[in-house]
Amino acid sequence: MKYFVLLFISLSLISIEASELSLAINNTLKNFDGNKDDLRPKLLQIEILLKGNSIKNPHAVFLTEFLNFTLKNPTNKSFNRYSYTKSTIENDIRTIENKMKFVNPLAKFLAKRVINEVKALSQQKAFKDYLNVVKKSYYFSSKELKIIDKKLRFLEPWWKLYVNTSHTDLNNTFNQHMIKFLYHFAHSAEFILNRKIIIEPKGKLTIFTAINNIDPEISVEKKLTKIVQEYAKSSQKEKKEQLDEPPEWTPKNSSKNELSKFINLNSPLNYPKPSPNYTAPRLLPIPMNDW
Repeated sequence: MKYFVLLFISLSLISIEASELSLAINNTLKNFDGNKDDLRPKLLQIEILLKGNSIKNPHAVFLTEFLNFTLKNPTNKSFNRYSYTKSTIENDIRTIENKMKFVNPLAKFLAKRVINEVKALSQQKAFKDYLNVVKKSYYFSSKELKIIDKKLRFLEPWWKLYVNTSHTDLNNTFNQHMIKFLYHFAHSAEFILNRKIIIEPKGKLTIFTAINNIDPEISVEKKLTKIVQEYAKSSQKEKKEQLDEPPEWTPKNSSKNELSKFINLNSPLNYPKPSPNYTAPRLLPIPMNDW
């Protein structure tokens, strides 16, 4: 499998610089709405590898690992031998290129390479023979036809994704794919460098600068502030709803002055009035012997 992946990569490395992938990821992160707090330390780990001199051409390693990871982890792993012909390839390329105006930079990055690969395959002399064999059987007698078939196995899931998926879903798919790859590569970086990568949590990112404004400590404070604000807003709304409700019924003219005239209404005329100097006893008698 690695042999065919390397064939795919070699064509990409001829036409572009390996650092273009880092730029595409950084530009995609600018509009990424997911959780960036947990992603920041992973990016710091990756930058230690990319900026270091422990390995030769680290950006090429980054690109190679991205393409390997991408080809091994398509969104749909089913392979049905897509009906490639000269006309369908041309039509599909137009469909894909029209969507490129609306997709994120990482989706564009891979689309360009997938299109170039399919174009290169379709221009080979053996490609016509490959299509004829596919129509009749799946027995490929020559090594050249086997190589074409295996390369298309890697490319077909992404090709169909670009052709059959809306630009909105493409953006969501590549956002998720980007995060999975960054976590994967951050873990792989320690194996590549053969050592534990120690990062400074507040360190500044110089390659993936899109999330430099996130401070791990401040972000937690902001989250708490947001929770408090949402709670206060919810309480105000609940209080307003209570104020809007009709008040409970209370009898009219229920003041003490109105009720006082009914006190002792049926008492005899000579009924003594309470003395204003009366003081209640502090201690009451204690009963003894059942008295």
